[in-house]
Amino acid sequence: MEPALWAAKTGLDAQQTQMTVTANNLANVSTTGFKASRGIFEDLLYQNVAQVGANTSQTTQSPSGLQLGTGVRVVATETENTQGSLNQTGNSLDLAIQGRGYFQILMPSGTLAYTRDGSFQVTNTGQLVTAQGYQVQPAITIPAGAQSVTIGTDGTVSVQLANQSNPTTVGTLQLADFINPAGLQSQGGNLLTESASSGTATTGTPGISGLGTLVQLLKRARRAASAEELGFVMVNETHALLPYRQAALWQRNAHAAGKVVAISGAAVTERNAPFTLWLNPAFAKLDDETGKGGIRRVDAASVGSGSPGSGNSGGALGEAWSEWLPAHGLLVPLQVEAEPALGALLLAREQPWSDGDIHLMSELADGYAHAWLRFRGRHRRSLAAVLFGRGALVKLAIAAALVGILCLPVTLSALAPASVKSTPLSPPALSPRHQIFAPWPKMPCCSLLH
Repeated sequence: MEPALWAAKTGLDAQQTQMTVTANNLANVSTTGFKASRGIFEDLLYQNVAQVGANTSQTTQSPSGLQLGTGVRVVATETENTQGSLNQTGNSLDLAIQGRGYFQILMPSGTLAYTRDGSFQVTNTGQLVTAQGYQVQPAITIPAGAQSVTIGTDGTVSVQLANQSNPTTVGTLQLADFINPAGLQSQGGNLLTESASSGTATTGTPGISGLGTLVQLLKRARRAASAEELGFVMVNETHALLPYRQAALWQRNAHAAGKVVAISGAAVTERNAPFTLWLNPAFAKLDDETGKGGIRRVDAASVGSGSPGSGNSGGALGEAWSEWLPAHGLLVPLQVEAEPALGALLLAREQPWSDGDIHLMSELADGYAHAWLRFRGRHRRSLAAVLFGRGALVKLAIAAALVGILCLPVTLSALAPASVKSTPLSPPALSPRHQIFAPWPKMPCCSLLH
């Protein structure tokens, strides 16, 4: 076959393979936990018609030679283990992994498989299983009569039983990780198995090893381009670390006054909305106790019986708590050392907050406070930056020169009333000697009569 046609054929074959990989990625766009793949290409052997560096004479050598390629091929497909987006489903058994790691699944053959798909269900015996009925490892059993199930960021599974005030821990989920996740063997059904390329699995507590949720949220906070974007991260994306049902961010201004600047699930905070009108005095009441212990649990009794503000028909603050928030709240003051308090983040949910939740939130709150301080400091120093910032003297000099020019006096003249009088003109005289036009007679064509 003609070499050029053969090289073109290999290119068509390689692109056909790439199209197959891309089509599979598109087909699984709605598959939970699916990781896209990409083709890796490499060129084929070359025909050395003229060797590089071969002697072209006794004193010269060929600088590049002559090599003819024979085509291309797809040598591998690599899984792109990038972080996917998180969706709020409202199902307490739907889990997502933020960072590295895989759920462990016990197969009917007794071997372990691994998945990023956290759409779990419960059997008639209370076993936590996948959609195919495969048991999650370590085994978790939900007791009959459980009113709610809560799975913490550290994998702790707790249930709320009837006639019990405190939740009961029924097990702990663990994640598996590999030194080369791209080397896992796909088995279909959202399942992967260990291979020689992936290495052996290493199990551990979620959030302890790898990047984890905490680091991811801190990165998002540092990269926020505005105070509004940072507020959105605080009230919405913190849910990936600590599950909650409602969150609000309160900004503390001068003289201890403040206002609510962000609410979870709301793109814009309406300052005259009933919920906002209740939150402002509630935060003000909680702010009186902010410096007495840092992060703390709060509830209806914490806000006392103060007035909820005009326009709110909810009654006393404490009595109206249940109308707006779940029973258990967590107040997170945002403050940097040697700086005034910036505000506070309030998280609320139906389940009580554990000591582990508070410890985890304390690490995140410090990062949030430093990120928020950037925007608060920028606002306070904006005038000084304009007056004394980089290149300010040149700008001030140019501005002063423009003002000086505008202030220079300008002489104005007024025209008196006038009339126009025409004067007849003589035709130009022709000089017989040179046959040229003589100059026009010097006479006014018009005059102004005052």
